[in-house]
Amino acid sequence: MMQDLITKLIEKKAEDVVLIDTTPLTPYYDECIIATALNQRHIKSLIEFTEDYLIENGLRVKDIQGTPDSEWMIIDAYDTIIHILTDNERTRLSLDQIIKRNR
Repeated sequence: MMQDLITKLIEKKAEDVVLIDTTPLTPYYDECIIATALNQRHIKSLIEFTEDYLIENGLRVKDIQGTPDSEWMIIDAYDTIIHILTDNERTRLSLDQIIKRNR
């Protein structure tokens, strides 16, 4: 199911979309998706699309954190955490490297 979401996000022009297995890191979720949005408006659009996609496919959304103005939003979908952020924010946070380094 998450692989289908990744395909859909790429179709919606998300960039550098990755799926990372986080089971060695935390008992709270199994994987995270990280995707880069083109700008703040694109973040909002991708978050809305992702939330709708998850619900339409029978998955629950626990919480959504952040605002498009913050350049980083997170969807907590219980077993999967989805990060959508601008390229500047992704570079600044080095989120991919932090997660991969701690596996």
